[in-house]
Amino acid sequence: MPSLPHGLQDFLHAMPKVELHCHLYGTVRKETFADLNRRAGSPLPDEEITGFYTRGEKPVGVLRVLRALDASLVRAPKDLYRLAFEYLQDAASHNVRHSEFSWNPTGTVRDSRIPYAAAQDAIVRAIRDAQAQFGIRAA
Repeated sequence: MPSLPHGLQDFLHAMPKVELHCHLYGTVRKETFADLNRRAGSPLPDEEITGFYTRGEKPVGVLRVLRALDASLVRAPKDLYRLAFEYLQDAASHNVRHSEFSWNPTGTVRDSRIPYAAAQDAIVRAIRDAQAQFGIRAA
């Protein structure tokens, strides 16, 4: 992909943005994914995590990698807090002013065994902390 002229890059970055219908697990930083994977005893090979961040004609193993978050990697409310807070930090760095993101509580409650109220509380705390620190609003 060709790079944009410097002035256009600056203009696009400065433009306030809204992000709609973003899936929380699809926003996980590669370093965070790798860290959670190591902590869980590396149930996913590093190549699968790297493949998740490599885009080609057809993403391979995307659902398997995403399902591993609930099945093996997200173990406590603090993990959900981290995912939400880091996502909002990254979005704010691109001048996103409001984000509407979603998360599937069914998988978290069933597979991660995190009670719904604790999971939701962690995400809401991340939203509030990100708003206070970065000025981004989320729902």
